[in-house]
Amino acid sequence: MAHRRPVRDPVERAGPRDGEDEPVAQVGRLGGAEVGGGRRLVVAGTCAEYDWSDDCCTPSTPLRPATLYGTCKNALRQIVGAYAATAGLSTAWGRIFFTFGPGEPSERLIASVARALVTGASVACTTGTQVRDFLYVEDLADALAALLESDVEGTLDLGSGEPRTLREILERLELLAGRRDVARFGQLPQRAEAARIVADVGRLRDEVRWQPRHGLDEGLARTLAWWSTDSHLEAGSR
Repeated sequence: MAHRRPVRDPVERAGPRDGEDEPVAQVGRLGGAEVGGGRRLVVAGTCAEYDWSDDCCTPSTPLRPATLYGTCKNALRQIVGAYAATAGLSTAWGRIFFTFGPGEPSERLIASVARALVTGASVACTTGTQVRDFLYVEDLADALAALLESDVEGTLDLGSGEPRTLREILERLELLAGRRDVARFGQLPQRAEAARIVADVGRLRDEVRWQPRHGLDEGLARTLAWWSTDSHLEAGSR
């Protein structure tokens, strides 16, 4: 049994604002795994559970969430662990990092720039020096399925493991679209945020034996193609 909400990323313009009560709601679903005969439970956590004040993330990075969402997720992890030990469930907790792809809300970073590339608009950005770990949404789904089918237990990071600056990602998106200067770097003030948030994919790669199937450029191209459809542009403007 695997449970998670639709993909959400854990930061501003890529992060949950309306789902802080979601971890609490998940507690009530735990009993369904045992009642339904399930013996394996995989739950989606978030990299927002980590302490982002230093270089993140390594096996020694402490859990010190700075947001309500991250705090709720971390508390849910502890509840799931206690429940699983009592019920005899095999359990894995996958901390999701940053995701992108078709269907992403238009206010999120990559989606907003992809949409602007199609419509001819521009997007004000910071300098884009923040280093992040982005994973294509289909790869995230595949990673969760692989984790569910494995016998790996405990916590592990779900990401690409590839550090990239936000500027590099958006400039590659512009290159794929054949346009430049859509992302207006430096027009927004730099916020007080973590300089680097990258998944430690050691367990995912070595124990689950999983790696992404889509490269960054392929995922960006698919995202751009999705936004190029008129119906998606209309939906994104609502």
